[in-house]
Amino acid sequence: MRLLALTCLLLAASGIRAQGNDTAPPATGPSAPIVGRVLLADGQPLADAEVTGLWNPAVLRQLAPAGKATARTDGRGYFALSVPPAVFVYLWANGPRDEKGTCLTTSLTLAAAGQRPELQATARVPAANRVAVAGLEGVADLGPFSVRIVPVAVVDHAVTEPLAADSTFVCPPLPLSNVAFELLGKGDRVLHTWRQYPHALLTRSGPTAERAVGLKLPPVQRIAMSATTPDGKPAAGVEILQVLGYLSNTTLGSRNGGYLVPLATTGEDGKAVALLPLANNPFEAGSTPSLTFVARKQGCADAQSGWSGSRFENGKMVEEENPPAELRFTMAPARPLAGKFTPTDAPERPQGFLLEWISKAARGNGWSHIPRSQFVPIDPNGSFRVDNLPLDAYALEVRAPLGGRLVTLDNQQEFPAQPIEVALPRMRPVEIQVLDRNGGPASGATAHLVSMLGNTGFAQDGTSMPFALDPNGRARIALPPGRWFVAVADADSTACVEVPIENPPAELTVPMTEMPSLRGRVVDADGNPVQGATLQQVRSRYVGGPRSEEDKLLDVLGSLTQNTSMRATSGPDGMFVMHFVDRPWYRMEAKVVAGDRSSEPFAVEPGEDVLQVKLQ
Repeated sequence: MRLLALTCLLLAASGIRAQGNDTAPPATGPSAPIVGRVLLADGQPLADAEVTGLWNPAVLRQLAPAGKATARTDGRGYFALSVPPAVFVYLWANGPRDEKGTCLTTSLTLAAAGQRPELQATARVPAANRVAVAGLEGVADLGPFSVRIVPVAVVDHAVTEPLAADSTFVCPPLPLSNVAFELLGKGDRVLHTWRQYPHALLTRSGPTAERAVGLKLPPVQRIAMSATTPDGKPAAGVEILQVLGYLSNTTLGSRNGGYLVPLATTGEDGKAVALLPLANNPFEAGSTPSLTFVARKQGCADAQSGWSGSRFENGKMVEEENPPAELRFTMAPARPLAGKFTPTDAPERPQGFLLEWISKAARGNGWSHIPRSQFVPIDPNGSFRVDNLPLDAYALEVRAPLGGRLVTLDNQQEFPAQPIEVALPRMRPVEIQVLDRNGGPASGATAHLVSMLGNTGFAQDGTSMPFALDPNGRARIALPPGRWFVAVADADSTACVEVPIENPPAELTVPMTEMPSLRGRVVDADGNPVQGATLQQVRSRYVGGPRSEEDKLLDVLGSLTQNTSMRATSGPDGMFVMHFVDRPWYRMEAKVVAGDRSSEPFAVEPGEDVLQVKLQ
């Protein structure tokens, strides 16, 4: 388990900060409307609500700002947003402020051009809530301070508020999602982050309640660091940075907001002291927090040290009877990598790319293979250069955003001869028509592109892979060479077909077919039908078996339908129908819940018989 935890921490070696952008203009190019409605909990329209839409057509937040559009609802609760076609947009709405200074807000909703979403205002929050920050005494000399509020699902909507003289800040109304609060010091240096679901904090009102809740900075710990050359001599001028992320499992350089925070620079003696808000000193604490630090210097490979259950240095677990009271870094020579993207006059050339590689420096009780990644900018003439790769880097892969998707353009198992040349592929337009199981346009289906990697598996790049269908179930997408599949799903049907790239038809028709189903009847202890009972997944586990191409396609479809399959609710006669993807090498269990009553877990399997489900 320790090895697995450390692998997660060392997935990437360097990257650039994912900046929140609250004022980015909408992307240039063609646009189409999203026409939707904002409703109250009882179904009545919410007028004069501000609706915000946020998207990022460039896929990588590090390479382009987010697009943003806003609109207000009319008297019937309707709004229209102009957005680029074939991208997914995060939507939420805040109602007008009432006489008590509060407003209604909605959860985040995903939508696309041509769709007609309905947003429901379910929570009332202060329109401008003042929140206190305690514990700043230990970092008083690092001010002035401000707080950045970051909804983690839409990090580009970050809002920065200054900290007042009484150590409070004004928190605006936010969409209902997890939020990261960042404490910023002089020069916007990130000093600490809090991640929490904020609405227990933000729904209180009145001076007493506002001052009684807030954010507390832990005590400041002094963490000694030292950097040396491979022969043990002090390494001066080494910058020490901390790896932070908005999400658990966030890796550096990911689109979810991982980034590096500068802490200190080593002196002539190769030593530095980092001030970190931590509950306990990790050298002394019995329960060690997860901390990862990067040491960086021009001409040297990045070194990573820190704690993950126990201490690791230079990517290797360290177990010593008399551990030092400082964290050590060894600054080994780096191997430069230079190259160029061609042709330089390509219609679509990225501003930067994601370079991934594997380091095999660790040995013994440490690590033999460490996956790492780094975002690299591309010069206007198409050239690039990387100066901090380790000498033993191998399995290099170049991935760049093209056609709104993160695409693999080059991969080398051994370190390549230089300079390398990365050819930009010709993007092929494909017209797609998706039909529902009755032969009509499947405008409400969720559609994904899936890329086949050799013969081993699929790569799903999260938000980079979905594409939007218009009201006629159509989409026009551009794809590079390779094996691509279109996977679509709605409440009860699915389809997955391969896209012929070399000789594409004038239009690719994707017919959907009904999924297998489980039919059940919910009854109480006396055998009477129960209306309004809902399904909840208990577990889904892989039980082993072949991993053929068909199995992997079923896995993709299963991930697309996991949420919709659990939306079944029993009717007046207690009957429900649950549609799902039947993956032969997975076992799924569910239960039925009605208020404080629930059933025993049962296996989710297709069949003609009606399953009797009794509430306890």
